[in-house]
Amino acid sequence: MSKVLNHHNQRRKILSSVQKEAERLRLLLNVTHILPWEADFPSPTFTYVGEKATDVLGYPTEEWYDSDFLTSHLHPDDCGPALARWFDYTNQQDNYELECRMIARNGQVVWLHNLATVVRENGHPKAIRGFSIDITKSKQNENELRDLSGRLINAQEEERRRLARELHDDLNQRMSLLTIELDQLEEIKKPTKLGQRLRSVQTHAKEILADGNKVKATIRFRGREITHKELGIQLLDRLEKDLAEIGVPEFRPKLEGMQFILIFTPKK
Repeated sequence: MSKVLNHHNQRRKILSSVQKEAERLRLLLNVTHILPWEADFPSPTFTYVGEKATDVLGYPTEEWYDSDFLTSHLHPDDCGPALARWFDYTNQQDNYELECRMIARNGQVVWLHNLATVVRENGHPKAIRGFSIDITKSKQNENELRDLSGRLINAQEEERRRLARELHDDLNQRMSLLTIELDQLEEIKKPTKLGQRLRSVQTHAKEILADGNKVKATIRFRGREITHKELGIQLLDRLEKDLAEIGVPEFRPKLEGMQFILIFTPKK
């Protein structure tokens, strides 16, 4: 008799412990917005859904047991692919995870991350038990972050293009100024003014070379001025000496038509 009572008491303790664990699990699922469920296979019909079913999608719990509930409320873009993956995973795996979008009763899209375990009989899938976790906020945050990253990248690209345009325009302006000034050197008769203009040319050339760009110096001759080529050579030689610390010529001054050309490269 005492053995029977002891056995009965042990069963009561075990049952009480199981009930407490079940209650703790229920409370945990409610707090964390995790929905437990069971479904038949191969027909995607729910045979059990937890208390949070209505909170997740807004449909009454009894509607979840309709045979077409899943197919009717899956997102149109996910219906075919999600059901195909669900069928393949259930046949091939004992445990798997699957994400899909559902359309809630209010028309909003709800993202669910599903953890599934396959129940088999004689090696064949008979039912599926799992949990669905609402990850809609996480997906929205991902999309917002992706959108923000895209806007930042576009802003950076636009800023780089703007800077490139400004640098290009600035370089073109300085190159044009340099060409004009070199072209006007021979028109200056007074040595003082010639020295001032040459120093101006040197200043602009140094700025361009300091930025890592090449400088193309050109001396143009008009009409019979070409008979005094030595003057152009002298001017370019003087420019080469003055730029020696920051730039080196790619070649000796060469005559092309009615002009002398000399290209300087930034000194490494």
